[in-house]
Amino acid sequence: MKRRATTFIWSWLAVLLVVLQGCGGKPEKIVEIPPVDLLLAGEIMDRTVEVYAGFSTYRDSGVMTRTFYADDGEHQETQTFTTAFRRPYRFRFECREGENRYIVYADAAAVRAWWSVHEGVQPMASVDEAIALAVGPSNGTSHTIPRLLMPERVRGRSLAELRGLERLPDAMLGDIACYRLEGTDRYEDTHTIWIERETFLVHRIDEKHSFPDFTTVDRTVYRPEVDVELADEEFDLGAPGSQTMRSMVTARLP
Repeated sequence: MKRRATTFIWSWLAVLLVVLQGCGGKPEKIVEIPPVDLLLAGEIMDRTVEVYAGFSTYRDSGVMTRTFYADDGEHQETQTFTTAFRRPYRFRFECREGENRYIVYADAAAVRAWWSVHEGVQPMASVDEAIALAVGPSNGTSHTIPRLLMPERVRGRSLAELRGLERLPDAMLGDIACYRLEGTDRYEDTHTIWIERETFLVHRIDEKHSFPDFTTVDRTVYRPEVDVELADEEFDLGAPGSQTMRSMVTARLP
């Protein structure tokens, strides 16, 4: 247990170091590296979609930082999140920003959501509904990876649907060699995706959104683990005052 806790702490320190680089202030220095293949952007994305749909288990922890730029200056909002998934049905997502928490829980029989600003655990008709309601509180992190893990159950925009996808020069993200893909969504906002070359796992997503009076730059950094053993306790709802959900059957996944 002590060893696991130590590894977790160091992993979070690494995540936070990467997140803080380039978020406001001094521009980030990107260390470009030579390519090792001739894969096109679409081929890389297709491989990414394929591997996420095939994992037996998936777990991540991450940090999402949103920087606001306006005439009166800039400021940041930061939240952390975790995801646990065991195919076909077990799923748990949680995000935190200060005292605010949002949790999505699903198994083969029940789907629930809990938000610190509301009272009690909320029943959901489907995992798609629960994740969709979490998009706002999580600044989108509840949806991006689950959409890849459960494409048959989670609807909405996918990374695979970005327009004009092109391959940028490969680069290092810490000690991880990454492909970098860039494309735009339906609002013409730019997304840059950092995908590990060896595993095709998403490690970072940068997004720029323009509004009439301000601009936001989002940076989401992931620490993914795949096909690892996940204890049942990792899927407990874990909301204050709630019961363990394994014995409760009230809503069916579609």
